[in-house]
Amino acid sequence: MIQADTHAITLRAPAATPRPIVNMIDGAAVADSRDIAAFFGRSHKNVLQALGNAQANCSTEFARLNFQPVLVEGRTRTVLSHYLLTKDGFAFAVLGFTGPEAARFKEAYIAEFNRMAEELRRPPAPMAIDVRDKAQLSVIALQLIQVNQEQAREISTLRVDLAESETRHELNRPRLEAYEAFLDDEGLCNLRSAARAIDAPAEAFFEWLKDRSWIVKEDGWLQPGFERRRDKHMVVRMRPADGKMRPQTYVTRGGLVYLRDRWQAKLIVDAREADRARIQRTLDL
Repeated sequence: MIQADTHAITLRAPAATPRPIVNMIDGAAVADSRDIAAFFGRSHKNVLQALGNAQANCSTEFARLNFQPVLVEGRTRTVLSHYLLTKDGFAFAVLGFTGPEAARFKEAYIAEFNRMAEELRRPPAPMAIDVRDKAQLSVIALQLIQVNQEQAREISTLRVDLAESETRHELNRPRLEAYEAFLDDEGLCNLRSAARAIDAPAEAFFEWLKDRSWIVKEDGWLQPGFERRRDKHMVVRMRPADGKMRPQTYVTRGGLVYLRDRWQAKLIVDAREADRARIQRTLDL
């Protein structure tokens, strides 16, 4: 049971209410705290304070999954710019929003979350095709290329799954003891140490992570992708660098096991592809 917040925000109805805004980021519907502030007619500073109070009253796991901080580089240090909130995070945070218009505003924002989710589930409307229209033919050709690329990625994923299945017994042997030398007191290591721990070349390892969107470069630094952050394989910590506190991405103990298994499966698939190519070249001679 969450106690009533003595710092609850009382909302006043703004003269002209903007529409609630929900965006899709990494396949998830999220609301920007700045848009929330504009919609509810409050300063962003007050909304950030309310979000801080909400996170103090919920579990660490709930906050990690539903309140994503976005950091920017200030003149002297890294500062919090805003939050991205899931539907659950928004619903939890606005419990303390009061006032005559608050209930209507909450309903409107939740309705927008639901509309976005429904829009994602709804199949696109079929397009009428005119074979004499060169513009349409260009679009169709581009879509066919995209379908082929998607199918190629699906085949690659199936090959990785097959390789993992065939070598599961070997890959699942406990090797956590070997990782302890790479982990700090919190059980974390940076990305370069993670590459060394799983015996992967650093440059190839980083490109591999980027290709899968397991790390993304935003605001000038490499951040964990949504899935790796969600599954607790990677976390962000503030660490001193060049005399400043800067955000850095770290791999957890469980993340090392996950990355090791996928990297080993990748090497198996790569080796098989190389064997097939070598055999094909021999047959072509």
